[in-house]
Amino acid sequence: MTEYVFEATDEAVTDRFGAALAKALPRGAVVCLLGTLGAGKTRLVQAIAAARGVAREDVVSPTFVLLQQYEGDALINHLDLKNVVLVGHSTGGGEVTRYIGRHGSKRVEKVVLIAAVPPLLLKTDANPEGLPIEVFDGLRASLAKDPSQFYKDFAFMFYGANRAGAKVSQGILDQFWLWSMQAGTKNAYESVKAFSETDFTEDLRKFDVPTLVLHGEDDQIVPVKDSARKSAKLIKSAKDIYYPGAPHGLTATHQDQVNADLLAFIRT
Repeated sequence: MTEYVFEATDEAVTDRFGAALAKALPRGAVVCLLGTLGAGKTRLVQAIAAARGVAREDVVSPTFVLLQQYEGDALINHLDLKNVVLVGHSTGGGEVTRYIGRHGSKRVEKVVLIAAVPPLLLKTDANPEGLPIEVFDGLRASLAKDPSQFYKDFAFMFYGANRAGAKVSQGILDQFWLWSMQAGTKNAYESVKAFSETDFTEDLRKFDVPTLVLHGEDDQIVPVKDSARKSAKLIKSAKDIYYPGAPHGLTATHQDQVNADLLAFIRT
């Protein structure tokens, strides 16, 4: 997630920025707008929509209806989100954690971290139990040398298919490879530094909403002792559940258990 701070001196500046943003956004892009009442969020959406073929006067705030939809040369969903349950898996758990650290929990009701990277994976003087930098250097080297083969090999560890008795279908492994190959190689390369060296300790201490921590005890990508068990201690009143023998990709290998625990937490 890339964050920008936009300050407009007048509505014309907002309109020009919105028009430029509309041209730059790919289909399926998600833009999160944070600002106080009257900050100009709807004005910006009007400018974006107008540049995509929607009549400006048709764009109104979704505050009282939660969702407005506009059809121009692309479908635009304009949402006003409240009481949100944020769920993040793996590096996505880092995104959720950093969001809470930066913006707080004003519109967030609950948080779920699944096999998430926080608080810090890298071994440092302050985190002597972490993984040595050589582990992540190896990931980068393999990724740069042969991305396709790297993803094929990585999938086995991701889903625990390299463990005796594992029942992971070829379809799941192929799906992982297909998803991964759609990522830019440079983006994937740089992400290794982001997920391994970012320290989320202080972000976790800012959590003030009910939080569920789920993690597989045989996670070969994000070892449970370096992540979930520490995060659960840093988050106030966190509920943590550990799955014996489960891998990093437990949302696929243990989906029934994960879904049941996730729904039970959300409904309470």
